[in-house]
Amino acid sequence: MEPERRYFPITEIRALEEDSKLIIEGYPIVYETYADLWGSKEIIRKGAAGPALKRSDELVLWDHESGQPMAAKKNGTLEATEDEKGVFIRADVSKTVWGRQGHEAIKNGVIDKMSFCFDVKKEGENWIEEKFDDEKFDVREILEFWTLYDYSPVSYPAYEDTTVQARCKELALRNKPELGAPNEASTAVLKIRKDAIEKFSGLHKDQIKKGQTND
Repeated sequence: MEPERRYFPITEIRALEEDSKLIIEGYPIVYETYADLWGSKEIIRKGAAGPALKRSDELVLWDHESGQPMAAKKNGTLEATEDEKGVFIRADVSKTVWGRQGHEAIKNGVIDKMSFCFDVKKEGENWIEEKFDDEKFDVREILEFWTLYDYSPVSYPAYEDTTVQARCKELALRNKPELGAPNEASTAVLKIRKDAIEKFSGLHKDQIKKGQTND
């Protein structure tokens, strides 16, 4: 499995202060909401994160930087739970300098979005076609994550021309079917039709040369 990163503009993040602790909380993963996916769309189905939450050891990282951890499940400073809306996280970020600085940025509204890093279980995705405003789109359904790696307050949305995003695009679209591609049966029909047209065209040309047509 290789990790992908995903940024959704509809996520929520809040900064709180409780009993001398600096807390951030919000929904980095939201279910049943369509997001743009490089010309297609993506939706995470309810329950997709449940099994992964049981086996993952997630972190909260500042801007996905592995050297700037803010909180971690393994030391009890991060709690991640699944509900009907998605995955809700609550993290005590007062233990690290990046956590304290990040809390300040979130509290002041400088940072107000989150991203997350994940991979999808083998056969844990599906591609369907749906119509939006009379336009058809390929839709990637994420049915089950395999691992959740980190949740990150982010300063910028993901840009397609970065190396990381290029890799994420490749991974997200790797199983996308060719919409409307002919199957084996229709390919055989098309070949028969093509051969018949070529044969007719050849006979027609021969008749023209011999002056035997009525054209």
